[in-house]
Amino acid sequence: MAYLRVIKSGSYRAICTRYNKVTKKQQQKAIFLDTDVKGIAQQRLKEVEKLESDVMNGDKIAWSWKENDITKSHIVLETLSDGIDKFLARSKSLRTSTIETNRESLEHLKSALGDIPLIQLNKSSGLKFLDYLEAYQFAGRNYSKHSINNRIRSANTFFKYLKDNEHINIDIQIKQVTTDKGEPTYFSESEWDAIMNYEKLTNRFRRAFKMYYELGFRLSMPFKGRIEDNVFICPARHMKMHRDFKCIVNDEQKDTILMMQEIYAKNPTSDAIKWYSKKFAKVLTALNIKGRVFHSIRHTFGVRRCIETGNLWQVRDEMGHEKVSVTERYTRVYRPDLEAHFPKLIKATKDTTPKDTFNHLQGVSRA
Repeated sequence: MAYLRVIKSGSYRAICTRYNKVTKKQQQKAIFLDTDVKGIAQQRLKEVEKLESDVMNGDKIAWSWKENDITKSHIVLETLSDGIDKFLARSKSLRTSTIETNRESLEHLKSALGDIPLIQLNKSSGLKFLDYLEAYQFAGRNYSKHSINNRIRSANTFFKYLKDNEHINIDIQIKQVTTDKGEPTYFSESEWDAIMNYEKLTNRFRRAFKMYYELGFRLSMPFKGRIEDNVFICPARHMKMHRDFKCIVNDEQKDTILMMQEIYAKNPTSDAIKWYSKKFAKVLTALNIKGRVFHSIRHTFGVRRCIETGNLWQVRDEMGHEKVSVTERYTRVYRPDLEAHFPKLIKATKDTTPKDTFNHLQGVSRA
């Protein structure tokens, strides 16, 4: 904890301290506060305390009492990489998935702009980043509009961090692209049968895709949770609903999740997780199934469960949604499409699903 010290001239200094575990000695650094008034020195000490760890790390600091054009003290960041590193370091309390999205998004930002000095950031930087995202291809496919918006949100948060901490003096906010929030993008029964029967699909991936189809998990969930008996538990920090997610799994699903976790433990990176979505994308390309992505498996689960249960609140809990309004999306399907795309399921549930489950929201036919 930093503290005040008066020197012989009567001026105040802030003394920053840190214990060095290697040398087993206390390290100190002095910051001149340029005042002999104790009240002012105490105010400036508070600014030093907020940046004490950065001072001890040797970072360059612009102090508010030494600079005429700033209102609060902050780290001096020279390049885009410097800004990204500091932003990510201060985001450790966020959900793991959010941190990973931020890191990936800002790597895209650096690829789009280059490792430029922060003072060169301007309004056109945001437009250049958007152009990069719209042209970028992942596993041979362009990002969906939802994926683009996820990365825009990360970039906008980063730009706000830079502005709030006076690393830049301009507001940069990228407008998100317009998305269609109508129909979910699901797989029909015949399309899913074709995926499961694809001759080049190995048993490992077939088991994994089947598990996602039956449980409706997001891509990363099997790797973030744990299994107790036959209950899968994903901690709140990995869930958008901000509470633990729990669901019962059968023995086959349990074995599949444990298999995936064992493989992931050997290479615990985001690439090891994306391995499944990349493989799935290749299968869709081979089968000429267009307009769908890996996340469409989760959409399929939502639509099927709405058909089977007719209970939005139950499906909300099964999918880990925070609000039932999110779950309502899975009822935005034109009813004749349901009968054409899920004939076996419709027949099996015709006496149990309320007839008005899909009637209150009429979507546009995808056929």
